[in-house]
Amino acid sequence: MEKVADVKLCLKLLREPFIRPTILSLGAGTGKVERQIAIDFPDATVVAIDLSLPMIEEIQRNAVLPDQQHNLHIVQGSIDRLPFALESFDLIVASSVGYEVTSFRDHGKLGIHTEHFYQQIARRLKPNGVFFLRDFVQPDWPDKPVDLHIGRIIESDDADPTVFVDRFSKDFTAIDLAYLRDQITKMQQNNRYGEHSVLNLPYSDAIEIGAHYSWAKRYPDEVKERYSYLPIAGQQVYIQENFRKVGVETEIIQHYTYLQPGYPQHVDGRLDIYRHGTNEPLFLSPFTGVMAFQRIK
Repeated sequence: MEKVADVKLCLKLLREPFIRPTILSLGAGTGKVERQIAIDFPDATVVAIDLSLPMIEEIQRNAVLPDQQHNLHIVQGSIDRLPFALESFDLIVASSVGYEVTSFRDHGKLGIHTEHFYQQIARRLKPNGVFFLRDFVQPDWPDKPVDLHIGRIIESDDADPTVFVDRFSKDFTAIDLAYLRDQITKMQQNNRYGEHSVLNLPYSDAIEIGAHYSWAKRYPDEVKERYSYLPIAGQQVYIQENFRKVGVETEIIQHYTYLQPGYPQHVDGRLDIYRHGTNEPLFLSPFTGVMAFQRIK
């Protein structure tokens, strides 16, 4: 439900400046967020778009509104080519979508498809419109060296941390993890790799591994996705630069990071992060970033 809370907090910005706002939600998924937006803002026109027919059908099941309310519209279409007129929305919501565009369209690197994604969003914002983004972000010091301590299985359904990190270092291709594979191989050759092993790596890579471990049950799908690319400040600059390329200027009206509930419980004791060369724990950084950009030109 964090997505709903984040979006509703942003939507408070619309109550004063907009009357009968038009709202677009990209990659709507289950439709629960969109349903809540439509209920909370009955005067708004809410449009949910998703490419997958099974997801569209799930949205239709989940997005049943109270009687006499018909302000939620479901569209099957691609976020690569939005089927909407220019300057047609007061608010565009992208919740846990941006990193998927980069993962699958640009193979885990910020590239032309990611740029296009943000530029077409900019083109569809009305004057004074707001773009709301909720996505993974890197820690403020992504290259800071840290120690990743390999722990143990705690719950019966946990993935073995030792096996997971070894496998991830080989299967994950969006980041060059050759240095990590080398460390593990040397430890294995000396029979020193296992519980209590300590690996040295950048903070952002440690966060990426820890976040993926929390989704270990969906490993075949999740290992194809890179979650974070930039710290929140860098993400903001990147988006504003791409908006500017199509003549849209914005100001940042909301930004914060937090750690979603559940992640520490799935990771602590299995994979623990420490300041390099010390016993000072760093834990998982607050890697969910929330940003809102308002068009000023």
